[in-house]
Amino acid sequence: MVCETIQDIIEALWKRGATISEVNTVRKHISDIQGGQLAKLLYPATVVSFIFSDVPGDDMSIVASGPTVRDTSTIIDAEHILAEYNVLTQCKLPDCELVETPKEEKYFQKVTNVLLVTNKVALLAMKEKADALGYQAEIRDTALQGIAPNIGAYFSTMKCSPGSCMLYGGETTVELSDSPGKGGRNQEFALGALATIPTDEVFVAAASDGWDNTDVAGAIIDEGDRERAKQAGLDPKMYLSRNDSYNFWRQNGGAIVTGQTGINVSDFYFLIRAKS
Repeated sequence: MVCETIQDIIEALWKRGATISEVNTVRKHISDIQGGQLAKLLYPATVVSFIFSDVPGDDMSIVASGPTVRDTSTIIDAEHILAEYNVLTQCKLPDCELVETPKEEKYFQKVTNVLLVTNKVALLAMKEKADALGYQAEIRDTALQGIAPNIGAYFSTMKCSPGSCMLYGGETTVELSDSPGKGGRNQEFALGALATIPTDEVFVAAASDGWDNTDVAGAIIDEGDRERAKQAGLDPKMYLSRNDSYNFWRQNGGAIVTGQTGINVSDFYFLIRAKS
């Protein structure tokens, strides 16, 4: 695609599988607010920024592209990302409208950034609930990344003990076809796991904000979902190839619909195995 606007640049990065950290690094260098630019605009005022992290690893310079955080990335970093995903050569804007972020320490001396809520905070609450229900719960990772259906397929083959609950957080990516359908990374994650999910396990992939690029947050699956798909003649691989996971789950059942929660702390994935 030819990139004629800033939004085109960001859309091209998402379509080609860039991570949220990579996309937000580019955003910092095409914005008048992000990448510490807001702190510069507010200087010399005293600033307190309360942050909800939707970024694996909770790097505050990446969350919302760090409007009040001193940025260590450079235009060169942004150019490398654009080049890696073949966006730089297709950009019709002068220099892709990249700008350098403020580096001077003075702009940040009176800025306090407070990390209020993270993915791990939410996972700890889930663990507490799972423990109360008699499961052996464990938080395995809070910064899971990768291609959604590939990671989903791997998840469905992981070994877990009876009565266990394995919790993960993070944010995967999707590689889009030339004519993508409707869906999201969590719906593709679950679709990737469907073919090999064991008979005594339940798997969930869901967006904390309730919006997985659609009005669906994600999907919850077990062996029954696989059997229904077989009986209905629904081919998960075909829907994945079309990036049309939304319509698969709409027909097969299993979609999680919460409505938008208003809080984004990335995504949740967990496996629960039945008790003995």
